[in-house]
Amino acid sequence: MCNMWLGKETPEEISISQAIDFTSKLGEIAKKDFEFNILGGETLIKNNLEKLIPHVTSCGMRPIVSTNGFLVTKEKAKSLYESGLIHYTMSLDSLRPEIHDFYRGVPGAFKKVRNALQNIEKVYKGKQFVCIIAIIMKHNYRELIEMAEWVKHDPRVCSISFLALTNPCWTFDKNWHKHKSSKELWPDKKDIPEVLETIKELIRMKQNGYKHYIVDPVEQLEAFLEYYKNGPTHPITYDYNKFKGYVMVKSNGDISMSAEKLGNIKKDDIRKLWFLDKADDARKKIEKKDTKVEIIINCKHGFENY
Repeated sequence: MCNMWLGKETPEEISISQAIDFTSKLGEIAKKDFEFNILGGETLIKNNLEKLIPHVTSCGMRPIVSTNGFLVTKEKAKSLYESGLIHYTMSLDSLRPEIHDFYRGVPGAFKKVRNALQNIEKVYKGKQFVCIIAIIMKHNYRELIEMAEWVKHDPRVCSISFLALTNPCWTFDKNWHKHKSSKELWPDKKDIPEVLETIKELIRMKQNGYKHYIVDPVEQLEAFLEYYKNGPTHPITYDYNKFKGYVMVKSNGDISMSAEKLGNIKKDDIRKLWFLDKADDARKKIEKKDTKVEIIINCKHGFENY
């Protein structure tokens, strides 16, 4: 679905020791309890992750591991628990196995998520915080309300974060949503009104009893309304200013803000990069909404209420 698997392996991928060194430096300038999201691809493919997690915590930040659930065996859940990991985000696009499996492209993907949740529950005994990640797409938008209700009543999970469908990796056209390859991803034009009504209902739920269960702020869900109504090529009125404190590190070590490359952790010091003119320029672009990065619409904090 995201086409990440089409990318080539990164021979220059950073090591755990380099990630730990970066973490130490970031911890010196980051706010206490700063969310340190460890993302993929599939994060748990990386060896020795259990060495990074406690270091993130010792530097005053909050480690969060993103996973599709495939590798969360009971043994893996135990080693992650012993490393001090409490917060997970887990991809689940449907409560119906056939839909989730279809979007993940692998038979049994839904079962893997179910087993992962069970394994985490057995090890953590209710002390875990698992946020479900669901992308709003053609074949699942009708069940988003049901998913929010499920999260509220299932003790294995704490919240759900809805994401807008953005440009899949390796799709280099602003009209990607009209491509044949996106036919089963982006909702049909005739279905957009129903998609919008579903998002409006999520807003009502957020405001009435689901404040802590639906992660997305109301203003973000309102941005989703614009995004799906007008299409991803149109600018949205979402306030980007809160994302001036976000920084991304790619697997090869490149550091960026809003697609503006600042440097590389293998040779550059984040404590210096953060205060360079280049970083200020990136922040100004965010202020002016002068960014071509669609995915910024999906940025938010996942566990601020926990």
